[in-house]
Formats: sequence, structure tokens, C-alpha cells
Amino acid sequence: MKSKPFMTLAPWLRLLSLIWVMKLLLLGPKNVLAGEVDTSSSTKNAPLSSGTHIYPRVNEISGKVFIAGKDGVKKEATKGQILVETATLQTGNDGKISLQIDAVRTVYLDEETTLVLPSISWETSETPYLYLQTGTLRWTSDAGKAPPYSIRLQSPLYEFVAPDGEYVLTMNPTVPFCELRVLRGKIEFSALNADTSALVKESYKIKFVGFLDSGEIAYDVLLRGKKIPRGQLHAPQKMDEFELKQYSFEEQRKKQQAEEKKRQQIQQALLKKKIEGQICKSPSAKFNECSWICKNNLSKNKKICAIGPSSPAQCLRYRCDANGNWSDETLVDSTQAKELCKAKPQVGPCL
Repeated sequence: MKSKPFMTLAPWLRLLSLIWVMKLLLLGPKNVLAGEVDTSSSTKNAPLSSGTHIYPRVNEISGKVFIAGKDGVKKEATKGQILVETATLQTGNDGKISLQIDAVRTVYLDEETTLVLPSISWETSETPYLYLQTGTLRWTSDAGKAPPYSIRLQSPLYEFVAPDGEYVLTMNPTVPFCELRVLRGKIEFSALNADTSALVKESYKIKFVGFLDSGEIAYDVLLRGKKIPRGQLHAPQKMDEFELKQYSFEEQRKKQQAEEKKRQQIQQALLKKKIEGQICKSPSAKFNECSWICKNNLSKNKKICAIGPSSPAQCLRYRCDANGNWSDETLVDSTQAKELCKAKPQVGPCL
């Protein structure tokens, strides 16, 4: 029996044939008849998206902490945040943050610290470099657990592969100065690219003090652009019990709790003022209350507002408006000024 040409087939048979051809082209011959799709090759090598990353992860935050990504825009850090591609972490004068690098290693940043993660692998989330620009970093790794990859700890004054252990690094580029405190383990420490090094054991610390040249860290530049900071590496010193106690997690937890309690007390005091209706600040006042402020007071007497013909001092009255702003500035007549204005701002019912 001869097969009929394709165009002589019934329209529904032609449509069915086209569907089968498309399935063969798109899915391949394997399991097409069973309606199965071979996805092993397409998913095996698919890159990880940010949704599949679990590290580096922000574990804890205290105070103000900001993180800038690839775009350089600083945003307030959030607990559980996953960092991707690149990140710069910056803590304020009351900010602290713990960042879990992987299942084995965690870093803690103290106040006024800037840490750069220049490269975070999109496929594996590996973070091979941590660059401490300024401030204090505490490094911890779980004892006895092998890390999945090596990490280099860097700064303007040092660079080394982070060994197992627990230690604190401090970097101050304005002096310039860096210090290492070893709480657990040991580290062979040296200045960046320098030949001279020292073994720093547990409970010991070491510091390197550099030099400034025109406000910048001074380096000796060798062949191929290799830089060595000028300065002196001091001999390791043993830390006393008081210093070691300051770095115990229990002591830091107590300090953090005390700081948090103080912050809450300040917030409660501010809230109490607001509840009481004191919506204006500097000085505090309720809605529609007035303040009398002495401007350009040259008197050495800290209690009076020296208003007179030869004095530039003025007595100004302000009203606390509904938006919590001092408005309606009014110059007070000199006959009333001496009574209403003092050296310090006075608050009371508007006259």
C-alpha cells in the first residue's frame, strides 16, 4: 500500500502530525510516547538564583547597620538577609551585626566598622575575600569542622588565609594601625606582603603600626606593583584576664543587653513626652505653648538676657504649632523682654 502525500491527508491528520514533530524537536525522542520530559541535563547545570542562596546570611542586628549592593545604594540591613554578588557592610556608632559566611564560619562587626565582600559567587555563594576597611571584626569557626573553601582576610595593612579558630581584628587607617587578638587557635601574622612574621598563639595579641605620607598609608612598592606597608610589627603580648573577659561572648551579651535597655529607656522617655503632648523640641513644649528665646546674648551672666540700647541681644517669641515646629516668630518689646527672656529658653502659655 502506497503512503499518501502529506498534503493529501485529512486536515486533522496533518495537524496531529505537526504536533508530534514539534514534540520530537522540543523534547527529544526519549519518553515522548509516554509523555515524559528529560529535564536532567537542563536543570543539572542551571545557575543558582538569589532565591537558592542561604549564605552569606545576616543573623543578628543591633542598632543601625547599612548594606550596599552592586549598585552602591546603602539600605538598612534586615535580619535573615542573604547577600549576593558583592556587598559593603557599614555599622553606625551604635550598630553591630553578625554575618554567617557558611555553615562553619561567622563574623561579628562592632560599631563604626566597614567590611567589604568584593565577590560572592552566584553559583556557590562562596565568599573568598573579606576586606576590613576600618573598625573591628570578630572571626569564629566551629572547632573541628573543616571549612568548605579558603577565605582570605584582607585590609590595607595585612592579608592572610583565615585559619580555624577565633580571633579579633582591628583596623584604623587614619593612624594607621592594625591589631590581632587570638582567642582560640594560632596565626602566623605579618604585615601585607612582608617577610617578617610572628606566631600569635591563643590569649596573645600583636599589632602593626604604619606611617602616613601626605595623609595616605605609606607603602614600599616592589616589582610588579607588590606593596609592603612601612612600619613596625611589634612582638606578641599576652592578654591579661580583664582583657580576655571583655571578649567573652557572655560579657558581650551582658553589655549588649545593657545598651538595649538604655535605648529602650530613652525611647520610652520620648514616647512619654509625646503622650503628654510635648510635640515641639529644643525646647520641649505642648501644642500652642510659647517659648521666649534670647538671641545674640553677649552677657557674661549666664542667667540674664542682657537687652539694652548698646546690646545686640533680642528677645524672640515662638509658638508651638500642630506640626511640632516652632513658628510665628515675634520680636518682644524691650519693656517686656527683660521679664520674659532669660539666658536659657523659657516655655509657658502664650500671652
